[in-house]
Parts: sequence; structure tokens; C-alpha cells
Amino acid sequence: MKKSLSLLIALAMVFGMFASMASAATTELTTAQKYQWFVDQGVLKGDPSGNPRLDSTLTRAEFATIVASVGGLKLVNSASSFADVKVKDWYFTAIQSASDAGLVNGIGAGKFGPKLNVTVEQVAKVAVILAGIKPVDGAVVAGSSAWAGPYIQAAINAGLTVPTNYKANATRAQTIDLAYAVYQLKALPVLSDVVTTVNSDDTITVTGKVVGKADSVKVALGTAAEVAATLKDDKTFTFTTAKQVPGTYKLTVVAYDGTKGSVAVTKEVVIDGFTVESVTVLNGKQIAVKFNKAVAEGSLTGGFKNSAYYTLDTATHPVQADIALSSDKQTVTLTFDPAFTLDRYAQFAVSSDLKSASGQSLKAYKQAVLLADTVAPTVKNVSYIGKSAKIEFSEPLRNLGTLSINGIQIGDAPTSATNIVYTLTKDTQQDVTAVTISPLNLGTSYAFYLISGKDVAGKVFDYNTTLTPPTDTTSPTVTAVTVSGANVKVKFSEAIDTSVVSSIYAEGVTGLSPIAATSYDSATYTVTYNASSWLTAKSANFLNLSVRVSGYKDLAGLNGADYTQAVTISKDTTAPVVQSVFYEGNSIYVKFDEPITQVIGNAAAIAYNLTDANSIYSTGSLTVNASVGYDLDRDTNPQTNDTEKSYLKLEVTGNTGTSYAVLNSAGKLVAGKYNITLPETKVYDDSSNKIANTNVSVEVTASTGTSGSVKVDSWTETAPGTLKIVFNAELTTAALDVSKFLINDVALPTGSTLKFLNDAKTVIITLPAGTIPVNGYRTLKVVNIVDKSGNTLSDTGISTSIPLKENVKPVAQSVTLTSDKVLTVATSEVLDPGAVTTGVTVSINGVDVSKADIESIQAVNNTVVITTKSSKFTASQTIAVKIASTDAKDLNGNTIADITLNK
Repeated sequence: MKKSLSLLIALAMVFGMFASMASAATTELTTAQKYQWFVDQGVLKGDPSGNPRLDSTLTRAEFATIVASVGGLKLVNSASSFADVKVKDWYFTAIQSASDAGLVNGIGAGKFGPKLNVTVEQVAKVAVILAGIKPVDGAVVAGSSAWAGPYIQAAINAGLTVPTNYKANATRAQTIDLAYAVYQLKALPVLSDVVTTVNSDDTITVTGKVVGKADSVKVALGTAAEVAATLKDDKTFTFTTAKQVPGTYKLTVVAYDGTKGSVAVTKEVVIDGFTVESVTVLNGKQIAVKFNKAVAEGSLTGGFKNSAYYTLDTATHPVQADIALSSDKQTVTLTFDPAFTLDRYAQFAVSSDLKSASGQSLKAYKQAVLLADTVAPTVKNVSYIGKSAKIEFSEPLRNLGTLSINGIQIGDAPTSATNIVYTLTKDTQQDVTAVTISPLNLGTSYAFYLISGKDVAGKVFDYNTTLTPPTDTTSPTVTAVTVSGANVKVKFSEAIDTSVVSSIYAEGVTGLSPIAATSYDSATYTVTYNASSWLTAKSANFLNLSVRVSGYKDLAGLNGADYTQAVTISKDTTAPVVQSVFYEGNSIYVKFDEPITQVIGNAAAIAYNLTDANSIYSTGSLTVNASVGYDLDRDTNPQTNDTEKSYLKLEVTGNTGTSYAVLNSAGKLVAGKYNITLPETKVYDDSSNKIANTNVSVEVTASTGTSGSVKVDSWTETAPGTLKIVFNAELTTAALDVSKFLINDVALPTGSTLKFLNDAKTVIITLPAGTIPVNGYRTLKVVNIVDKSGNTLSDTGISTSIPLKENVKPVAQSVTLTSDKVLTVATSEVLDPGAVTTGVTVSINGVDVSKADIESIQAVNNTVVITTKSSKFTASQTIAVKIASTDAKDLNGNTIADITLNK
């Protein structure tokens, strides 16, 4: 039995490696070719002369050598464990290392039997088990041992060729043939063309393809748990991590066919810091700055639109509002005013306050650049929208020159010679960036000339082309009608000509006038109609009716067909409700549950009281500039959607009624708790529902000095895999990001959950099970954290080393019938001893054993012992033990994983 077990374990190692060496060999190979294939894989070798010795038998010593080679085993015990294996023997290292690893056992009496052989039927049994083939119960095969019959018959049924001299010693050739056959049955998926790419937003994308059958591909970042990639029908896959901090990362990729995994592919990637790659003077007023990764958008703190981050000869050339971002978000184009004094060097700098899209601070840049313009303007793009042609220039033009169509000069107004005109697109310095020619007949070609255009440096250029607006024969249609209160929103299939008034009609209802469009979203082709007048006309809170959309055209002038749909419009009688309050710098933001409008106006007085950080109480009026909108998407427009329109911004410019100043020397709100009163009727929604006097509070934790800093006050492990981090200041929800918290300089694994506890200073992190494999000290660190007032991390208090407990759940592995009253469930590790009160259920032949019949359930060492009050169990029964949300746990407090085991 020991011999059979040792061979089973050893062959499992060998055949498992065979199966993982997926290099598609053909099925019509000779034994010698199969042998050579295994040699090429480094698994087998012949004698010192290279002879494969295919006709030779396979000894236990030779077999141990294969096991040691395949397993990459290292010698642990320098003394021999077997009387018949000497340290000087050539096979000592192989046998001892395999024994140290628990892969082979002796044959009894302290001996290993290195010269004994492996039999054919022993090899066949292991092959069947490894191939996942069910033995044929009761099968008898002539010439084999009784125990071997079920396995040999199963192998024959599965098409495995088993030599018929079952009890004879197996030759190397026979073993190789059978191993190769198992390899073909158990062939695993193979990863190919695995490529890792560091994206400009500090995420990492892994791509590749799978050869062979696979139902999933999983990627692990560092020591984090595996995460499923997207596997497509063409067997290519892709996976993108969360954004990471600068550093070196190892990614491990494995393809799976069910539970069978491919050979892992590991890739190491480096994420660089945020830097300027190049600075290019484009022309007489523009500079392009290319970064190595995407930059933060918008004009808020860190955003590329913040003109204060760029300087050219300090204040000599201030950047104007024209700061553009490329489509890949890595190049910022700056337009300066006045135009450059050319042919000289000037100092250009970019501040470290600029942030990347992932929140990294820029490595400050300063360089002398040559201000020169040696290239004349060109046309970079011609596009058509309806009956218009738009011509965009490579740089701003100070003088457009002369334009003509078919030899006739055109201007910005119709003439007796032609009704075709041009309209200009200009930057803030009134230089021309594009010209639009219209109206043009669709499908008609026009000769267009631009003569003597000039850029800001005086460079002259001419341009001519043929303009041919494409023919449009497809009429616009209505694709959706939705209702929100009394607002009816109609989505069209294409851009609509807003100069043509479209309307909605109430079908079959008298006394209701058509309603014209009230707003148009050109990005989504959506028109909004406010039907509240219909409710007023009928003195109704709601109306069920059909609306007809009529009178719309596309930009080519094609009419759309009328569209009718049944809807319910209702009167909005609910005033906006405050959802949250926060602050940034010197501004207080109040978020409502719907879009709002306000008439508080600028320099308004808002009643307040303040208890500052030193418990000093003051009261009076805040002087505020009030506006609607918060730039959530950092596109510099704080009113691009209903969510952004739900914010009331109160920019505090000062206070009256007390000598206590609420703004510090940096222009920020001083620390303390503010209670403010929003004036009655001064804030209302689109249906004119006005708020009553509303009191709101906000806690300002910013420093009373010119700047503050964020640090961690305490780090605690509250349970295995659960961390509690308390900061010294209130954070925003942006801090709840796995990339901002590191364990041993690696971002938290995907699947980690982060939440605030009680306040926005306390962050609770729950790690996926198995993230911490063993007990020990780990270094915890926070990065890129910003508090609610915009303060960033300090140089201290952002890292610590604390002991963390492993959070690997114990696994129930098997059920043993100990007696007619006792079941023993073996687990993967030692349990916390004591009674188990929840989460263990026993069933016999599908019927649950009642709790009243259970005497006790005890955790003992690495087992759970279930004892009944009377005889319940027999060997012939189907017994199942279900573990679900049990309180049985290991010595670190990890509860047993849910599972159902059968005996």
C-alpha cells in the first residue's frame, strides 16, 4: 500500500507536469518522438551517452530522479532517511529531496528500495486517476490484480492503450506512451502573446490569447488574489488594473479550463512618475506640452485648465483661457497673450501642482525654449455638418485673407452674387481658428480658395480645395420619449436644426396649446419640452395623454415624421431637499436632491454661527457670491448635467456682524463648525418649488494657517483582513480608492472594500480572503490623499509597520464516519477549540438530522467532531455535512469557508 501510494504521488507530479507542457504535438508520434518531446521539455533524459533506454524498466531510484527534476526540488535534509540509500549514491539527492518534500515514501523497515521497479498496472491506475476517469466498479481484467481491474477497464474504455502484461515491470517506453496519452486527455490551455502595457492613467493592461480550451483567464497583481480578465470568443483576453502608484509590479496570468490551470506567465512592469516629455513652440502664440501620462481635467485644484500652473518669462506672457487638451489627454496646448516676441529664448515652467489623471503630482519642469515661428499655417481638417463645411487651421490666423467660392468672393453676409457666407470661430484673442462655409447644396462640388491668410507672426499662406457636402437622404427620427415630472424629453436619431422650431402636441385633448422646445442637448440630440402649462390649463396635478412630436428637421433640411407616444406628465410640488454639505477652500457647497435655480445673487448676506477649533463662538452674516453647479467631471463647466446642477455654491468673500474673520490669510475658511441658514424662497427647482428657511452645518478641518496637511492618527487591525485607519482630517469619497492604500508598497487588491465609519476621518478596509497568507509585520502606507479642504499628505504619519494576522479561511476537506454516533470533519488547519454553535448541518440520504438529535459539535485540533445522541450513521448511507456561516474558526479568528462535503 505504501509503495502504491508513493508511486501515485510521484506519478501525479510527473503527469501533472506533462499536462502543463502544452506544446501542441501531433497524435501520430512514435515512442522515440514522444520521448524526445519530453527531453526537449527538460523532463526526461537518457543515460550519460544519450541513450533513451526505452526498453529498460523504470526503477524507483530513476523515478525519484524524474520527480526531483520535474518538481525542481531542493535537498533539505543532508542525512539519508533510508538505510539502503547512501549519501554517496548518485540517486541520494533525488530520493532524499523527494522524501523531504513528502512525494515518496519508503517500503518499510526503514528502506526505500531504490532498485525495485514500477509495474504496468500501477502506472495504469495512476494514469486513470490523473485523467479524471471513473473506475469501472467490479470490473475484472484477465491477467491483472483484482484491485487493478476497475482501473485498467476504465483506461481501455477511454481509449488509453495499456500493455497487457499488467503485473510485469513497466518499461520506460510503456510509461512514456501512457504518459503522453494522459497528456493528450488532460492537455491544458496555453497562454500566448501576453503583453503588459502601462497606460497614461497609471493603470496596467494585460492582453494576450489562449491556445486550447479555456473558460477563463485570471490575473494577479503582486500577491493579491486573482481577478478574472475579459475572455472573448476569439480567445483573446484583456484585463486592466486599478490605477497604481509609481513602482515596479509583477503580474501573474493563468488560463483555466475548469479547475485546470495553464503554466503561469509572469510580467514585470514599471510605472513611472508624472513628468513632462517634451515642450514644443508651435507658432507665434502657442506652446504644446506633452506629458508621459494623462493629466487631470478641469480647472479645479490640479486640473490642466488652471493657468497658474504654466509660466513663460513669469508674467510677461500670461496664459489666457485657451488651454486645450488632446484626445489622449497627454498634450496640453497653451495659447498666450500677447503674442511672442520671436527669435529669442525664454524660460518656460510647469508647476508641480499639476496632477495626472491618477492624482500624481508633476515633477516640476523648467526649461529655456526658443520662441520662433518658421512654419506657415495650413488647413488641418475639413468636415461637413448638414449644408455647412467647416475648415480648421493648424494655428490661429491674425488675418483670414480673401475667401471665394466658384470664383466669387464671399463675406460674412449674403451678397447679390451669392447667398453663401462664412462664419468665424475665434479664440479669446479674436484670432481665427476655423471658418464655416454655408449654405452649400448637398452633393454639389464647390471650388474654394483662401488667399493671403496670415498667422500672428505674419507668415502668409494660400489654400484651395473642392468642397462637396455629402448627400443626405436619411430623414431624422424620434428614438425615445421620456418624462420627468412635467418635462418631456425627446431624443432624435441625429443632430436637429435648432433654427426650426419643433413642438409637441397633446393629441385628443382640447385647450392645450403646442409647446415649443425649451432646451437642446447637442451632444445627445435631446430636446426638452416643459409641459407644466398643460397641467395649469387643466388645473391638474397629472395628465395621461399622448404627445405628438412634430416640425423637426435635420441639418440637411430633411423633415422628420411625426411621432406619437402615450405619457403621463405630473406636477412637481416638492421643494428641493438638502442631501449633503461640504467645503473646498473658501466655498461651501450644498447638494440638493434635484437640479436647482437660485436668486441669492452676489454679495448676499447669509446668517451663520461658528464654533472654531478653539471653541470660540461667533455669529453674524457671511458675504457670499452664490451660483449653481459643481464641476464633478472637471470639464470647467459646472452645469453639464442634472447632478452638477444640484449643487449650490456659496463662495465666501468675508463676514460682517463680528470682528472674528472667517477667512484666514490664505483666503480659506478657518477651522470650526459652521451653521448657516439658507434664505427662504431664494433657492428653487425648475418647477418653482422654493425651499423654506433651511439650516445646514459643515465642519471645516483645514488648518488656520496658510496650509494644512493630512496624516494618519492611528492604524489598527480590528479582525483578520479588516483594517481601521483614522486620519486627522475629514476626507472626501475620492479617498475610498484601493490605489491610495498600500501594503508592502503594493496597492490593495481588487475586491477590497473601503468605507467610512461614523465620520469621514475613519476608513475601514476589508481585504479579500487570502490576501494575508501568513502572520507577520507589514508596512501600511497611504498615498495621494486629499482632505475636504484640499490639503495634501504630510511628510510624516503616512506609513507604519504593524503585525497583520493571516486571513485565509480554513477549508473542510473530508468527512469520516468514526462510529455510528460520530462524524469527523477534517479541516486544513488547527481550529480554535470549543463548541460550534452555528453553521453546521448534517443530512442522511438527503434528510437533515434535527438539532435535537445532535449531542454536540466540537472543534478539536484540525477537525470538527459531530456527535449524535443515539446511533444514526451506517456505512451504507449517503451522509452530507453542510458548512455555511459557521462560527467555527481558526486560531486567528477566520471562520471555515462555506462548503458541502459528502461521505
